[in-house]
Amino acid sequence: MEQFDNSANIVNYLCAKNLLVAHGHAYHIYDKEFRAKQGGQCGFTINIDWYGAHTNSSEDEKATEMAWQGDWGLYTEPILSAEGGFPKEFAERVAKKSAEQGFTRSRLPEFTEEEKALVRGSADFLGVNHYSGVLVSATVNKKLNPVPSMADDTDVGVVIPEEWPRSADIVTALCPNCLYKVLIQLQSRYNNPIPIYITETGWATTEESKLDDDDRVTYYRAQLEDVLDALDAGVNLKGFIAWSLMDNFEWIRGYTLRFGLYYIDFQDPARTRIPKKSAFVYKHIVNNRYIDHTYQPDSMTMAIDPGH
Repeated sequence: MEQFDNSANIVNYLCAKNLLVAHGHAYHIYDKEFRAKQGGQCGFTINIDWYGAHTNSSEDEKATEMAWQGDWGLYTEPILSAEGGFPKEFAERVAKKSAEQGFTRSRLPEFTEEEKALVRGSADFLGVNHYSGVLVSATVNKKLNPVPSMADDTDVGVVIPEEWPRSADIVTALCPNCLYKVLIQLQSRYNNPIPIYITETGWATTEESKLDDDDRVTYYRAQLEDVLDALDAGVNLKGFIAWSLMDNFEWIRGYTLRFGLYYIDFQDPARTRIPKKSAFVYKHIVNNRYIDHTYQPDSMTMAIDPGH
């Protein structure tokens, strides 16, 4: 049997399948043993960025389809699609590449019919972590990726237009109506199957910006406008959670990126929490149930911490 090389990212597919099967088992255990007495729900959350075609060419359209199938589609298709299993076109591509690379079977494992049944429908809700989007090209900005790898299997280039504002993490851009487009895609592809919650969305700034975070204000207003448009379109959306309430430790970026509505002074042993401008704007939206793009908290308002 061929050896799977961790450095070539091949094990990602095995991990994805094992995660999905484990999720299916956990869901059905909860359903059979705990739901009746606890009345809870069991769902799953994944990061879903928007992928749009760079041009209207058929090549870019196909590349866009491959991009989302090889990213979040690996998790939504087995659970939400009627057929179950990994995305069809992406699975065919990986099988073809695997054969060309000398593997005796596809690097993307198949689900048995029993496994498909176990995983299919194993969620009461879908949590969507969404931050940004990109344009996808079959030819532009393509990189020389390791072979074999997930990136090579997808084999697309991405474009972020210069006019899209970018956050401090560089990769997050204020993509026009991206959240709306993601929600509409989920609605149309899976026929509005289960309630959706926006479990994360936010904008990174740096230490230097401190309390003045107009870019974050713009971002949240845009995201919430997308939410309203999605609700008007009939999307089964039940909740929206901002990331995050306060500055925190961000994976490999540590404390260098700030996502919070509240500023944290990490040099202060008390970890003092101070509301940023975005905190007051977000509070105004929640209290008034209305997105007022002209609202600006005055200096007196911002001098008072509503958390104390």
